[in-house]
Parts: sequence; structure tokens; C-alpha cells
Amino acid sequence: MHADPKGAEERGGSGGVGQMLVATLLTVVLLGAIGGAVAVATDPATLPIREVQVRGNLRHLDPAHLRAQVAPLAVAGFFTVDLEAIRRSLLSEPWVADASVRRVWPATLRIEVEEQVPAARWLSGGYLNREGERFLAPAGDVSEPLPELDGPEGREGEVMDRYRRLGERLAPIGLGVRRLVMDGRRSWRIELDNGLQVRLGRQELERRIDRFVAVWTRYLAPRAARVVAVDLRYSNGLAVRERPADQPVKGG
Repeated sequence: MHADPKGAEERGGSGGVGQMLVATLLTVVLLGAIGGAVAVATDPATLPIREVQVRGNLRHLDPAHLRAQVAPLAVAGFFTVDLEAIRRSLLSEPWVADASVRRVWPATLRIEVEEQVPAARWLSGGYLNREGERFLAPAGDVSEPLPELDGPEGREGEVMDRYRRLGERLAPIGLGVRRLVMDGRRSWRIELDNGLQVRLGRQELERRIDRFVAVWTRYLAPRAARVVAVDLRYSNGLAVRERPADQPVKGG
């Protein structure tokens, strides 16, 4: 008795087609299950954000205000919430220097906020932070006294750096800077914390300050109450303006 090769081939072919059909059906079922799971996971009703935590050393920012600000962006659900969009929203707040946002399982958003620290008032509006970056918070938000700085747009960092260097140079003789202004010609003028007005000019700034410190220590400090202004815009000297002898000194 002989086997029928043709019949074996037909039976083998039918088995291969069946296996392919089963594999295809399994793939369809698996994809459907994955799709269903993704749909469930991304449905805001399945895993909603139930809590927004705001952390940070905050003096001028209200955590409740920040939570309310990001609330419309947190309705997307735990897996689909756009963390970068929330961060951008927070950075639009003038007092926010930086922010980070992350998910905390199973239903929390944790926001870490770094608040701006004002180092000076910018006379044209807003404040400068310690890096010399300007931020436009309302003027009434800060009650503590701050130095007043000003200059052309884009020169904020340079003005802050000059303020620091002047402070370091003047501190040993007991003086500080109350106001520092760079005008449009890049000429500097200073008001010291004792009310003295100083014209520094545009050139040889370090040399001129050194000259002022030397003259102040030797000659001007003993009669500081009468000195009104000092002009340092000279190559080898300075000009001093004093109150008239018959004009009383404040506090005297």
C-alpha cells in the first residue's frame, strides 16, 4: 500500500493555513486588549489627578494660587497630563524663578518652586535678582529696603556687577551704595547711603574709585556731613561740593 503524496501535501497545506489564522486572531485579540488598556489608562476618569502639591520656600507666592493656576492643565489624568505645559504656566508667574513638576503614584502632581530673590529695585520697573536678571513683579510686593539700580535695556547684569564691585570697595571705609545709574552714554552716577552724590563718568572706573577712597579717608570723612557731591570725571583729581557755611547740616 502506497501513501498518497498529493493528499499529504493538501493536509499539510491546510494545517499551515489554520496556524496562520490562529496566529492572526491572537494578534488581533492582543492588540485589542492593549488598545483597550491604553484607552482605559489614558481616560482622565480612570486615574484622575486628585492632589497638587506645591513645595518651596515661598514668601511672595501663594501655593493656593499656583494650584488654581495649573488646575485646568491637570484634568488630563495621571498618565496624559502635560508636565512641560504646567511648568511653562508656572514660569509665567513673575515671582517664579524655576519650577519642576513630576507625577507621584497614584494620583498626585508634585511641584517644586524656586522663588525669585530680589536683590535690587530696577528704577525702570521690576526688580533684579542676585544674578542680575530682571523680573517684573509689582513694586508693592517688597517692603524691605533695597538698593535702586537702573540702566539701558539689556545692561541689567552689568549694572548689578558694578554695584557689587562698588560695594566691596566702599565697605571698608563704612560707605554703601543706595542708588547706581548707568545713563544712555554709559556714564555712571552714584548715591551713597549717607546721601553723597558721586559722578563716576565712563572711563577708568576702578582707578577713579580708588582715588575717591583715598581722598575720602584722608580729607573728606572728617567733614562728611558738609560734603554734598564729588565729581571724579577728571584725569588726575576730583571736584568736591560742600554746603555753604551758613547752611545748617541735617541732624546737626
